Amino acid sequence: MDSIKASAVCAITGGVKEIEIFKTRKIGQGSFGEVFHIEVAGVGYAMKMVFERDDYINRELVMLQRFRHESIVSLQWYFYGERRGNGVFLNIGMEYIRQDLLALINQKYVFTRQELAVYGSKLLDGVAYLHGLNVAHRDIKPSNLLIDERLEVLKLCDLGSAKEMRPGDKSVTYICSRNYRAPEVCSGAAYTTKLDIWSSACVIAEMIIGGPLFRSSTSDVHLKNILEKTPKIPDYLLRKAKERNITDMVNILVDMFKICPDKRIGAREARDRFRACLE
Repeated sequence: MDSIKASAVCAITGGVKEIEIFKTRKIGQGSFGEVFHIEVAGVGYAMKMVFERDDYINRELVMLQRFRHESIVSLQWYFYGERRGNGVFLNIGMEYIRQDLLALINQKYVFTRQELAVYGSKLLDGVAYLHGLNVAHRDIKPSNLLIDERLEVLKLCDLGSAKEMRPGDKSVTYICSRNYRAPEVCSGAAYTTKLDIWSSACVIAEMIIGGPLFRSSTSDVHLKNILEKTPKIPDYLLRKAKERNITDMVNILVDMFKICPDKRIGAREARDRFRACLE
């Protein structure tokens, strides 16, 4: 088992402490870098290793340092490692949760009415917290939600795309994974934190039907699918709602799936309505 000794900055105290890290296995990889399950003093964590250029401030670390909420993955410590060329490797230690929502959906997991109400309210509670700080996550999707169904835990992760929304800021149209992308993003229009409401509705719908509600190969096709499907909820989603006695939750999704962002309900209202569905 590989071991690394490091001087890490504690997220809570800001102090430096010496730790010895044992890598057990890789649990994620992408353009951002790699994520490992590790152990420090016998406790399991997730450690994200990313290359940070000298002319770039890692947005995810800044956001994690700022946020403390039960529905957002928590930063434990961080340290800088090996220098290479024009940058350095940043290692971010976070709490470990055993899988993401996409993995659970791919296992054909059938969510009960109670679980949909619990996880819907937890997701939207985290989104409401971010929006209260005028921050948009901008990449809400099943693989960016960590879940432990045994403990009814669900937390937002991967804050690398998160951004504080300021009037006049230039919008970037390529943010958010396509299947969860709001219509205003697809069309290149200015967007607000309400894009997260659309993405959250897509995720909850996927938990109900077992796959993406809007599956598209290009942004143009995606926008066409949205405009065709959203005037009325697709029949297969309505059938699932009736079969599983969750019509009230689908009605919440209807109000989250408004084409016009200004007409979409906010995260707090959506959260409160999901909480009202708890048994």
